[in-house]
Amino acid sequence: MDKNSNNTKLNYNETVVCFSEFDTLRHILNSTMRTKLLLSLYHDKKKLATLRDDLGKPSATILHGLKELSKNSLITKIDKYYCLSSVGYIFTVNLLKLIEKWYSIELNIDFWKNQDIKAIPQGYLRKIDIFKNAKYIISDETDLTKPLNMYLELIAESNSLKIILPIFSKVHLDAIVHKLDNGCNIELIMDENIFESINSNGYRKKLFENSNNSKKRNNLKIWKVKKDLKLFLTISENFLLLSLFFEEGSYNDSSMLLDKSKEGINWGLSLFNHYK
Repeated sequence: MDKNSNNTKLNYNETVVCFSEFDTLRHILNSTMRTKLLLSLYHDKKKLATLRDDLGKPSATILHGLKELSKNSLITKIDKYYCLSSVGYIFTVNLLKLIEKWYSIELNIDFWKNQDIKAIPQGYLRKIDIFKNAKYIISDETDLTKPLNMYLELIAESNSLKIILPIFSKVHLDAIVHKLDNGCNIELIMDENIFESINSNGYRKKLFENSNNSKKRNNLKIWKVKKDLKLFLTISENFLLLSLFFEEGSYNDSSMLLDKSKEGINWGLSLFNHYK
């Protein structure tokens, strides 16, 4: 169809984008007044005088905005009160979600820039607003190993760990072995290349046998996947740590995202189980 047609539809992984509906969305969001009116009416119905006080604008400006929203069936008027219609309420709920998602991205925008995010399924990216309380950890001129040191410090305090391990790193593996020796329950997901590197570099015995008594461990589980893994994910009972790869393919060891919220940890557990 004509790309300029308002009825043009495109299908992205079973999600249909209708550009006529997008034009309506753009029309609403293109006005700060229309957006603020929806947010102001989200919790309760209001009279014109109250809206005027809330938004600090003259009646004529507010009435014009209300008229535009009414055209799109987003608000109604009952007696002297303006309120969201059922469609307007649904729209505003999702508008708030969009604002939260963008706020979350903006908070940690330097983490997401130039990163390969294809290893995170779309369903998980849609919930990215859970990272609104996350902390971006990055190396700097005074401490090039800041993310690594933070990582080692955090896992040292953990009683259980679930890790998607996409790289062969003696530092990380030594830390994992140390935790295993001290009784920490660990689940590892790795690809075939990492598994082979572990075997060829003497870590198989270290991982599967307790260094203190040479007995086989019962606190380690390993899952091996065929495809290359492109994210480094660690979840404990108290935190989530996420590192990614650059778009050109190399691992980014200079930054990571730390989230200690319940929502963030649950997001990580779900993603780990998705891979498992």
